[in-house]
Amino acid sequence: MKRGDRLLKQFLSQFPAYEQKILKTIKDNVVDIMAMYNLGSYDAIHIGTAIYRKVYNIASFDEDFRRVGGIQLWNNRAFG
Repeated sequence: MKRGDRLLKQFLSQFPAYEQKILKTIKDNVVDIMAMYNLGSYDAIHIGTAIYRKVYNIASFDEDFRRVGGIQLWNNRAFG
């Protein structure tokens, strides 16, 4: 576990990190995103934030993001 945590931190340190508050602008779109792409609330917040920040590439093992138009999911199709 410790080795995995160390490797993950080492990997993530190669990328810039930003913290984004969940603004009213983002929250106002979450319900629409949930309905449009059949996503749960947490996934919809991630997509709403990505769209707000103009980030169109997401690395995740969550295949649900594949349903979102305009988002490129990077996971090497690890689970499908």
